[in-house]
Amino acid sequence: MGIFGSDKPNVSKREFEKVCSSLYSKGFKSHEVDKVKQVLRGDLAEGGAYQQGIDKHELAGAMDFMKKNRTFSESKIKTIEEQLKKHL
Repeated sequence: MGIFGSDKPNVSKREFEKVCSSLYSKGFKSHEVDKVKQVLRGDLAEGGAYQQGIDKHELAGAMDFMKKNRTFSESKIKTIEEQLKKHL
């Protein structure tokens, strides 16, 4: 563990807001970005300060959930995943 937080790479709340903005710029509609937020809300708000954020395992689980439930098209899921991975 580092001095100011966990060494575990994750997407912070601030970074997630940047991801949402980039999704808008890539043509996602407001209700689609809201769905992404709903799927990832629990991971962003979990536990203490050192656990908050989305790690690579949580990201993989969220992408699997979206694929299995056909929340978005394959191309949109790929875009969501790419944008989140930029911040891991």
